[in-house]
Amino acid sequence: MPAARMIKAPAEVYAMATDVLCEDECYQPLLDAKVRIDYLMCYAPTDDAGAPTGPAISHDGMPALGLAKKTKLEDRALGGGDCRVLLDAAWWTHPERTDRQRRGLLAHELYHFEIVMDEQTGILLDSCKRPKIDLRKHDLQFGWFRHIAKTYGADSVECQQAETMMEEECQTFWPEILNIIDMKEPV
Repeated sequence: MPAARMIKAPAEVYAMATDVLCEDECYQPLLDAKVRIDYLMCYAPTDDAGAPTGPAISHDGMPALGLAKKTKLEDRALGGGDCRVLLDAAWWTHPERTDRQRRGLLAHELYHFEIVMDEQTGILLDSCKRPKIDLRKHDLQFGWFRHIAKTYGADSVECQQAETMMEEECQTFWPEILNIIDMKEPV
């Protein structure tokens, strides 16, 4: 079974990412530090017939549409970027995909990159004289099992997490969850 492959993203991805970085002030520290970001298009591994045998990208064993990574120091020393954004090529190039969806994925992955700062000296540099980068964690991270949510309803951790997100973030990302959360008795 051939492994997943990666290629450098086309210029359009770099241009769109630059637009995303310049349109939101939250990315200004990355621009100020002149962070170099490489973008890679990832293709799922395939069998001999060309059918996908797994995801193009995975994170903690789960399929992902994109992934933000810090570049290894040795790759930075060889001239590689300071960090990388991996993109699922099949998702990205799907004909029904909108530019707003693509921009949203880029914005999400770029938001993971955070410049390491020192209060007195400012931007910290690595041994290659490049800005040190940390990966910002998600504000909210949930693990979800549909079976458990359906079986235990409001008593499940899944539904409790969803309820917390809806209360604290004033957001209903998945309206169908409301039916499960409102259950008083397990199904």
